[in-house]
Amino acid sequence: MKKLIRFSFLLIGMALLHSCDFEFSTASIQDIKVCSQIEGQLCGESSATISPNTAEIFVSCELIFAPPETDIRFVWKYLEGEELIIDAITLNTGNEGSNLELHSSLNRPNNGWPAGKYAVDIMIGTDESSIKTVNFEVR
Repeated sequence: MKKLIRFSFLLIGMALLHSCDFEFSTASIQDIKVCSQIEGQLCGESSATISPNTAEIFVSCELIFAPPETDIRFVWKYLEGEELIIDAITLNTGNEGSNLELHSSLNRPNNGWPAGKYAVDIMIGTDESSIKTVNFEVR
């Protein structure tokens, strides 16, 4: 009788899990860096300070244990005054999986980069618990 009850709970649990709509991934984001010049797909050294005349700012990371068709979202923010989202870019791993080197970049505005604090949030899919943030400053 106890086995039958345990088996019933197991079946109910499996049915509940199957009916839930959630996203699970083993992917993780590591080694986030900011730089003004990329080497291959990654920043060599991370720089916490960027010049207002820098032509392009890069943010790179390593995506570890990613299944195929994984979305990675980069959200660039200006933090002075009221937080302003500058741009949001989504990359997809396509048929690639496992470990990947990724980067996103922004080109300098015509008048140069506004001085102040910036951040880039990097997120796997829509999983807000996966957000990793890198901060830098333009001065």
